[in-house]
Amino acid sequence: MHLGGAKLAVLLVPMANSQRSKTRALAARIAAVVPSAVAVPWLDQLAAETAPAVRDAARAALRQRHLETAALAHRDLISESPKPLQWARLATIMEIVDPYYLWACNDPASLGSTFDALPHEFLVEARQLRSRLLKDRENAASKADRDH
Repeated sequence: MHLGGAKLAVLLVPMANSQRSKTRALAARIAAVVPSAVAVPWLDQLAAETAPAVRDAARAALRQRHLETAALAHRDLISESPKPLQWARLATIMEIVDPYYLWACNDPASLGSTFDALPHEFLVEARQLRSRLLKDRENAASKADRDH
């Protein structure tokens, strides 16, 4: 089942208002993947909490949401930019956005249609960069598994 970002944000409200700090922290962690265009006003309140797990999760979610907003701004400006700046913007987006979402057709941060306005070599380079980012993520996960 796929939930839209707005529906997910609504479903998180009871969790964010829970008496249990673990539940509030979980709500904050989930809020990190709610599209940045969807308002999550309770996240600021969680970021001001005294419970470290809740506060840290909320601050990380806010940081991720701000990064996604920046990535979307870069994406919107890419076609109007000179070629060297286009690549810089594309590389920035790819560093900010989770590589799994870069070509997901239902994700607001997807780059799918962006490549229609760019020379073909951008797509080739972006695919190579995405492959490297995914490999780095796999290696980090494998290392984390070995360390535990």
